[in-house]
Amino acid sequence: RSWLPQLLLLALTFFATLPARGADKDNPGQATLDKAIDKKLDAEKYEELAEVIKLTEQALKEGLDEPTTAFAKNLLAGTYNQRGLTLAELTIQNAQRDPNRPQWQQLRAGALADLEKVVEIDPTAAEAHFAIARLQLLPAGKKDIAKTALDKTIELSAGNA
Repeated sequence: RSWLPQLLLLALTFFATLPARGADKDNPGQATLDKAIDKKLDAEKYEELAEVIKLTEQALKEGLDEPTTAFAKNLLAGTYNQRGLTLAELTIQNAQRDPNRPQWQQLRAGALADLEKVVEIDPTAAEAHFAIARLQLLPAGKKDIAKTALDKTIELSAGNA
């Protein structure tokens, strides 16, 4: 999976270097998607990732042709995944450090929202399923959801062993 970020960067670079297209009837959201791609290339902070998500969702609403829609959905899932995994790690660190502080529960809610979006867009995202399981295994988590997510992770990972 370590090649995934490089592949995404390569794809983003490829699409970012394509000649800009005017708004055509099949891709009225292309200009907005181009903005999302430009922002994604440098996005690391929560706010920057949120802007990529906002622009990508806007481009999808504006309308894109079929292949561009597929690319936009991959961009969206990848960005939600990046943000969700970052929040998940912060959640787990904070929960282990001081389980009595409520901040980690707020972080968990944000991480779960992002990761659930990932698996909604891409049900084969094993890493997101695994992170959901880890978050649900924390205190006050939903163990049945953790088990389902872990089962899905194992199912998806079985072919990669």
